[in-house]
Amino acid sequence: MMFYGVGDLDAMLTEFGVTVSIADQWYTPGVVDAIDKTMLTGDAATLAARMTSVTVKSGALGPTLKEGVTLTVWNAVVDEVTIHSTGSTDYKVYSVFQQDDGALTNIICLRK
Repeated sequence: MMFYGVGDLDAMLTEFGVTVSIADQWYTPGVVDAIDKTMLTGDAATLAARMTSVTVKSGALGPTLKEGVTLTVWNAVVDEVTIHSTGSTDYKVYSVFQQDDGALTNIICLRK
């Protein structure tokens, strides 16, 4: 399926992304985002947690992208603060879903 503006995705991901991989065989640029997210809200308290997500072009990580696999993020820098002090960091894939028209896939990650 062809998406409107799909040619711009490669340039955007290359410019703003870092390399992500699965099983040391599928490599692609992806945009890493780490935000504080409200998980639960109650009358007396709110539970917030750090949520890390990676956005990639749909299909770029092949058929191996699914919940439970290990996703490796290489030398990511988020908000001008290095959150990965080594060459790479492994995450467990928690959730995978396509955004909007399906041209991009968002991967919600858990730190291993």
